[in-house]
Amino acid sequence: MPSVDQLILEAATGARELSRAELRQVLEHVAQAGFDPDSREGVRGRLAGATWRGAVLRAQDRLPPAELKYLWHVRERQEWPVGTTLHEYIESIRRIIVDPTSGVFLDRYQGALSLGILRESRELRGPGGFESVLVQYRVGLGHWTTAFQPEYGLRELEEPGWSDIRWLRRARLISG
Repeated sequence: MPSVDQLILEAATGARELSRAELRQVLEHVAQAGFDPDSREGVRGRLAGATWRGAVLRAQDRLPPAELKYLWHVRERQEWPVGTTLHEYIESIRRIIVDPTSGVFLDRYQGALSLGILRESRELRGPGGFESVLVQYRVGLGHWTTAFQPEYGLRELEEPGWSDIRWLRRARLISG
């Protein structure tokens, strides 16, 4: 049986149409992949001055992607409900990925093959949130690269950087 990333590659090239069972296998794998725990991303100016784990962040500090995305999308922008913990943020992403109402699509973002998952935000919408949640899994990395609530819903996919979008399962109830 092909690996999950091989299934994704074959679906992206049109060499294979994923069965329901294969799509479920892909999504279960992606849900467990998480953000890369060994990677580090720069805090830059947007989170400089925020407090995290008892320290004030500086622009040059580097954090694991899970922490950086959490601080930006959950704590700073309040896309998720106030009080959402890092663990709850990660678990909410996993639930969105395996939710049968989530839309699933292949895409190239800035040229890199990715698998996207899009679902209404529902109970996950915080005071600064929007109508949907978008999760991106980068095939070449084998990890999530982001999970956020796009301001313009499905129109996010029309922004520069996105290309070759191919739906594997259309989102249900997306109103954006």
